[in-house]
Amino acid sequence: NGPDGEGKTWEFNGTNWIAQSTPFQPDPNRCWSQLAYDSKREVVMLFGGEVCASAIRLNDTWAYGPDPDGDGIVGKLDNCVNTPNANQANADGDAAGDVCDCAPSDPGSFAQPVEVTNVRASGKPTTNLSWDDQAPVVGPNVVYDLATGLLTALQTSGGFGGATCLANNLTSPGYTDSRTPPAADGFYYLVRSANACGVGSYGTGSSGVTRTVTACP
Repeated sequence: NGPDGEGKTWEFNGTNWIAQSTPFQPDPNRCWSQLAYDSKREVVMLFGGEVCASAIRLNDTWAYGPDPDGDGIVGKLDNCVNTPNANQANADGDAAGDVCDCAPSDPGSFAQPVEVTNVRASGKPTTNLSWDDQAPVVGPNVVYDLATGLLTALQTSGGFGGATCLANNLTSPGYTDSRTPPAADGFYYLVRSANACGVGSYGTGSSGVTRTVTACP
């Protein structure tokens, strides 16, 4: 235990206890308070207790966690984790505060589109496609463009320039392709996301170069 009133919180890193300066803290003359970790918001919550050696009950709540922008709002309680905004202004009421929201008047978009991950295909001859939903990352008004081409054409050209647009402005992370490829051939698929903040990419190849596809608008 550290000395009374030292103004630090001790964190265990798996090996050692590390003293962290705690500029914002509850009254140290507090007993019988409760602590719990909130994994969704990535903070430790402290609630209530009572003033030590008295019958005065406390009903306040405190949060302890990382504060990279130093604005006093910790963990994911902060609607702009890396940009100071102590007032937490959020005109459109979405997941991002005004100062870090790329579309501050659009509640359906709050971040630039990112690369779509885990594109999956199953079934034949009808192919059921699915991919990771980008809505939690960029906002619920995200849509998707789906490009496709033949594997033999990809092998011959070595690139995706010959891809065609199979579907665009899809509102859900999936698509059913009822086409049948030619004998001894198959289809490849590329997906990108878009919202009011911009258009994402079709990902990068093994060389690290972003794939260029002009088929979908």
